[in-house]
Amino acid sequence: MNKIKKFIMPVSALTILSASLAIACTNQSNPSDPINDTRDLKTKATETLNDWTGKLTVAYETNWKPALDLAISKLPEAMQNRIQLIPIDTEQSVNYIQNTVYNSALTSADVFASPLDRFQGLVERNIVTVIPENYLSNYSQQRDSVKIQDKYYAYPLNTESVIAYYNKDVYANGISDIKDEIANPIDKKFAFQAANLWHGSTLFNGLFKTINNDDLTKATNFWATWDAQNKVSAPFITNEKVQARVKEIYDYYDRLRKGNNEKYKQIANSKMQREKVIIESLADNSISLTIEGPPILPRLVGFVLKQNDSNPAKAVEILNKLSAQKLPKYNGEQMLHFKAGWGYALNRVSLANASGSDKAKATDGKLAFANYFTQILTSKEISSAWITNAGKISAADDATREVDVKVLKIEDPQDPRKTIDLTKFIAQSGFENAIKNLYSGVVKAVLEQTNENINQPKWPTAEGYWKAWDDHGLIKSDYADSNAFLEAFKANVKTQVDEANRPK
Repeated sequence: MNKIKKFIMPVSALTILSASLAIACTNQSNPSDPINDTRDLKTKATETLNDWTGKLTVAYETNWKPALDLAISKLPEAMQNRIQLIPIDTEQSVNYIQNTVYNSALTSADVFASPLDRFQGLVERNIVTVIPENYLSNYSQQRDSVKIQDKYYAYPLNTESVIAYYNKDVYANGISDIKDEIANPIDKKFAFQAANLWHGSTLFNGLFKTINNDDLTKATNFWATWDAQNKVSAPFITNEKVQARVKEIYDYYDRLRKGNNEKYKQIANSKMQREKVIIESLADNSISLTIEGPPILPRLVGFVLKQNDSNPAKAVEILNKLSAQKLPKYNGEQMLHFKAGWGYALNRVSLANASGSDKAKATDGKLAFANYFTQILTSKEISSAWITNAGKISAADDATREVDVKVLKIEDPQDPRKTIDLTKFIAQSGFENAIKNLYSGVVKAVLEQTNENINQPKWPTAEGYWKAWDDHGLIKSDYADSNAFLEAFKANVKTQVDEANRPK
């Protein structure tokens, strides 16, 4: 039966990375105005340290801990005990934003990380503070990624794109086109989370570019076009080529769902488990090809080591078989992702509630310290720790993008509260080179792909089309066929566009 699911989408995630984008957001001001303050951040943070009491709370994912520890060690000794770290489980930052920051910004961390595609929701809710441009002088290549209208809302942390990971035993020279893999995913051992539109968009963006005669701006706006009256439309959904592509992706997922491979069924049916299963399967060659981002690197290594705990030589052998490249083509058409990354933002609401004998001075002092520490945290001096332990390629100018095996810490994939003892693996001949080759291959692929990717649009609501595609769409198994899914997706997109255009 053709099921069309109506849904109401909360204002939350997707943003734009382009400096030229206009977003209708609430005007805000910082707790204080540092623009006219001629003191450098370190001086101001030092001179105002005693104007506020308590600690600056900083949220982080647990596998980022080495980077946070290194950043704290770069602070003057008198400041180091003024930081309180707030741990979040690995890969749970978005949940932290949606379930904690959105619901209780006042009691959330003063400083927290966010994917750039979530900033639209944070800005619309007036949660994040504006960062003066002069504080971002060390991010000349990436600072526009955190710019909305004419203001900056974070310190750029990294640049990111999904890329192709593959097993060299199967793809000795990489992969040029995934037409056969889409048609025969089980035989080809190709699985990726296409139901997550962040990944699935790679099968649309190149098509949008082709439809719009290679105009990247028009390709971006094909997702969502805004007129002079601030009304939005979704041109892509009525295009016959796009509708055919929607059905192709549904059929690809249906092949995963209806095959006899239980892991592939999990990828198709379980939103909570699909990424974990993909990484684990890439590690044991149950999957030979997937599309993922650089943050999977530490966990991928963790699965390889855990699966070969008693045989370090085998672990090195498997690591040497794993490689990465920029996205391949699909049926002759280059796949493209969105320009992406993360930023560390300052919580305007909590920082405005700083404690001290003089409220204004306390707020000003804590804000200065927050800016100073976050600038250190995202600086080139911490960049090696970010790529090594979090798979994040620093956005800072002149950053190091090489892994440092000496400071590598890998979480136990079966118990993230523990780390794997790397002693026997580091002692194994070839281990360090295998790690460096894998990481450098990923960095190269991401930087190459980023140069080709398109900007994200201003979405109809901050949620983007994520729920229309995933939660209320591709992850479901109760559509009769791809035509039924297409009709449901079209209806859900229309619901979202109508919501955006409803008089406020």
